[in-house]
Amino acid sequence: MKEVNRIIILFSIGLLCLFGDLKAQEPKREQDAAIWLERKALSEAELIDMALKNNGDVRAASLETKANHSLKATAFELPKAEISGQYGHYDGPDKNLAFEISQTLPFPTLFWAKAKELKAGHQLAELQLAAKQNQTRQAVRILIEEIRHMEARLFYQNKLTNAYERCYAIIAERRKLGEGSQQELTMAKVKLRKANYNSENISIALSELYKKLNALCGNIYQGQQVILCLADKKIESRLWDKSISELFLDENLELRSLNAEIDGLKAKKHVSLSEQLPDITLGYQNSSAVGVHTIDGKDFSFDIRDRFNSFSVGLSIPLNIFSSYAKVKATRLQTEAKNEELKQVRRNILVQFNDLFVRYNSEEERLRYYKEDALPEAEQMLKLAEENYKLGDSSYLVYTQALETYNEVMQDYLESSLKLNLCVINLYALCNK
Repeated sequence: MKEVNRIIILFSIGLLCLFGDLKAQEPKREQDAAIWLERKALSEAELIDMALKNNGDVRAASLETKANHSLKATAFELPKAEISGQYGHYDGPDKNLAFEISQTLPFPTLFWAKAKELKAGHQLAELQLAAKQNQTRQAVRILIEEIRHMEARLFYQNKLTNAYERCYAIIAERRKLGEGSQQELTMAKVKLRKANYNSENISIALSELYKKLNALCGNIYQGQQVILCLADKKIESRLWDKSISELFLDENLELRSLNAEIDGLKAKKHVSLSEQLPDITLGYQNSSAVGVHTIDGKDFSFDIRDRFNSFSVGLSIPLNIFSSYAKVKATRLQTEAKNEELKQVRRNILVQFNDLFVRYNSEEERLRYYKEDALPEAEQMLKLAEENYKLGDSSYLVYTQALETYNEVMQDYLESSLKLNLCVINLYALCNK
């Protein structure tokens, strides 16, 4: 019996030790989970960097740029060398053997013109890559801003839902005491359900925004339930550096790309003109002259091993003058068209920039009003309405109006904040920043 008791005691001690180990591991597991989530929390700069590295559109544009860079060596491409041979009775009854090598060389100015054309094409590809990077950077910032504001909207909506829950609880309590009406209780229940429904919709929309951001960054957390976590989830007004306004036209990628296209058309025109210059043909011939030949009054016998050499130089003169003129004229007209397009795009960008700048100043003033006046007043009004309704000093209608007013002010505040930050993002995108 003592042995059985000893086994039971040892078994109990073992269970206690095992339970103690498990309890000790729980904080460690929680700590590991917290570290895992912390590692997934990324700042805006880190997300932009990931998007620029992993986004398929940016990678494709980068490969196109490398391909254009590789083509620069083709500026000095030569036509194929022609090698021909002859054997047989082509110069008399005896069989002879001859071969010839010839090479056509374009006029030297063509190489220079092609080099300029390829350089302009490479610059255009680099600008297109920069434009794709700028668009990706802008898209990431917009999604981050939308996520931040959607999370703030969810926070305020949950706060409003809690207020409706308190409202429902107060009416239910008063209903038990015989002070409230069934209509008020039903209306409060409907309002509460609507608030919960709005919270669920905001949560779904927030999840979709995270998925879009994840896809834009190259599916860096594919297959995981928690897609991305932003390191900074606060709503803060983005600041606009007004000194950039002075040079934004020089930095605008659309204008720079159009200028690069114009340079490419000018280079193409020079290529067309250079192609109309004569080509130089160089040749070397080596042949036999089997038989007896008289040289300086003496007869000599030659066989197939005796070789005779000669060189030739020729010019290839183009005769398609009208076709070349048409190409040059078309290129000139295309250049003029691009210049007109450049002028219009410049005007449009100036209008767009000024419009964004005006809206930025307007939203900045509006947001200041909501931060300093409207939102604190709405919160205070809601608090007083709830206290007065608890004490019976105000009606249900006044309480619900306070809730709706608070909701409207909160929605307007978030909308104004989002518009302000989107203005700043779009302004920086115009300046390639």
